[in-house]
Amino acid sequence: MYVEESDKILFPCSPHLGTLDELSEHGLYLSDIPLHDSTRDLILLSEQLRAEYELTKRLEDATDTCQRTYGELQVQKEMADKLLYSILPPPVADQLRLGNQVPPVKYQSATILFSGICDFNQICTRSSPIMVVQLLNELFQKFDALAEPRIYNVYKVETVGDKYMLASGLPERTELHARNMALVALDMMDVAKDTFIDGHRVQVSIDHCWSTITT
Repeated sequence: MYVEESDKILFPCSPHLGTLDELSEHGLYLSDIPLHDSTRDLILLSEQLRAEYELTKRLEDATDTCQRTYGELQVQKEMADKLLYSILPPPVADQLRLGNQVPPVKYQSATILFSGICDFNQICTRSSPIMVVQLLNELFQKFDALAEPRIYNVYKVETVGDKYMLASGLPERTELHARNMALVALDMMDVAKDTFIDGHRVQVSIDHCWSTITT
């Protein structure tokens, strides 16, 4: 643009800048850009978009962290539930999961079975630890198959060492608890006959009791 009064040529131009950082690198300030220059609006818009992007990125990271934490929490919850149901009857475990107290209950008529491996101490003395562990795993897996509630209506209470404990008539009451336990005891003796260690057939002892109190 020619300015006749001063006999000079005026060249209006805008700095090629996109961010406040670039503006600072060139020693300029936002106030140096005329108000009517669109460069000011572009720089402000760029800064706003960058701030929104960073906010969105932080929100996505926080969401990913929450989802990952929730997934890990679900895994831990499933493990806790699995452990709870493995050591307690389902009706009792259901109440505990709900945070309810389970009062003691006396069963006048129920049968508890205790099973153990005969001469287990001698077996441990003459056999290697790995062989003893393999024996217990093999035998108890066979017992677990017999302890399915849908087969004999019995409930596996726990195993400690070579001891295996079953119950019938609790927590679900049944008049056939003695019959159920007698049948499963006979089958336990049969499967034990097919279990060997160091060439010796395993023998099991089986005892029982009647009335009991559960907590």
